[in-house]
Amino acid sequence: MKYYIGIMSAPFRKIVVVALIVFIIKLGLLPFVQNTDSDAAVRTWLGMMWLQHPRWIIHSVWGPFHFYLTGAVLAIWNNPIYAPVILNIVLSILMLFPFYFFVKREFNPDGAFAAVCLLAVSPVIFRNSMMNMSETPYLFLLVLTLNFISRGMRRNAVSDFILAGIFASLGSAIRYEFWLFIAIFAFFAYLKSGIRFAIMFLSTGLIYPVMALASDFLLDNHAIKGFFASYPWSLHIQLATGFQDYLRRIWFYPLCLLVSLGPFAFIAVKELVWQMKGTFPASWCAQIFFIFLLITIGNAFFGTILLHERFVSTIALLAIPFISGWFKDISKVRIRLAAVFIISTVALSYVYNLSNITPLPRLSDQTGEKVSEIVNRSLGPGGGLVVDFWDWENTYYVALETKLGLNDLFVQEGDALDTLRENAIDSIIVRHKHGVILLVRNSKLWHNTEIKDNTLRFKFSSQILNTRTIFNNNEIKVWSYTDYH
Repeated sequence: MKYYIGIMSAPFRKIVVVALIVFIIKLGLLPFVQNTDSDAAVRTWLGMMWLQHPRWIIHSVWGPFHFYLTGAVLAIWNNPIYAPVILNIVLSILMLFPFYFFVKREFNPDGAFAAVCLLAVSPVIFRNSMMNMSETPYLFLLVLTLNFISRGMRRNAVSDFILAGIFASLGSAIRYEFWLFIAIFAFFAYLKSGIRFAIMFLSTGLIYPVMALASDFLLDNHAIKGFFASYPWSLHIQLATGFQDYLRRIWFYPLCLLVSLGPFAFIAVKELVWQMKGTFPASWCAQIFFIFLLITIGNAFFGTILLHERFVSTIALLAIPFISGWFKDISKVRIRLAAVFIISTVALSYVYNLSNITPLPRLSDQTGEKVSEIVNRSLGPGGGLVVDFWDWENTYYVALETKLGLNDLFVQEGDALDTLRENAIDSIIVRHKHGVILLVRNSKLWHNTEIKDNTLRFKFSSQILNTRTIFNNNEIKVWSYTDYH
């Protein structure tokens, strides 16, 4: 009955209105979105590959559940450009509802609405939902886990802790950060509700981690091989280049938090410090925030995670509830200020000297859009595609826009540790008698290619291709090709 009353309440109806408005806005912006993240493209291709051969994925640098989600939505609508993004948009909207109940319960009912509004428009979180990024389903499951852990602590209900564990287990199969959260949540469940409830949470929360570790150990006698095996740069330590680099690693994520929350960041930090006294009901939430923030900064400092703006989304989500205390005393002035703060948060994301923080992902160099149109016109049905590493945006944008799967395209990775996969390139041009080749001038692949007036041959292949130049500038050259006769 209480749940029904909560759903029918006026504040909840406001959340529904906000959710519908944001959903409509995101769908309206979808035609203007350009995929700018290599991970989003690769995750789409891996989802397409899984859909062709559905199976339980054992070895993966990334948790496999996101591939299952991507493959499932592609089974409904086979459009790799829009279908995975629409799924993320839906999940980002659904996330607002358990977040509202969590903030209302642990913080302030009046401020819960403002917290939901900020979560809905926070630039980095908004941006992630407009590409096929794993952060969105991961955050959705994190919010569900937080909500049921919170409710379980209040009610001492075994069912809440079991449900929280199920959502945590699913989250741990998407991103490995959730493995850390399982330990943190279990600790606070023990402190707040006792060992019995912590065990109930772990009984379901550890399902995927235990299965992943056990399968790796049984197959390879190496329990954590999934973290290391798939790519040469997995968990590669990024060495600092000097004192300034170390300083940047320390302030990078706090700065990204400021971008994500705008002026609300100062309100949240003040409330977080105040709540850390430990005498408040929500002090455990503040402690979780600082634990995760310090671990993130520590990993950034030692180079075990990249300095990437999208990684701040978890920190932002954990901080946003703390703005709710500012709304204990609601006045017209504060409501107007809140509206100004939210608008300025979005607007300032276009001003900061950081990339990948604006709500709408767009290529920083629109040459990629022009090349993509030319490639798609020239590719033709059954064509193959070879794309040299251009940069971290355009390379993957051009390849993804063709809607080809990994069986029909080759993309040269851009990390210094990545090698030239000669057999994969040769396989594409042997199996596809026509297609498109994009090479970057003076790259490793460029120097492994014999280029003449109307022919092209990779030095590691016996295939001679007839070519026609379809795009050429001082960075790249693009040919359409047919096999040589």
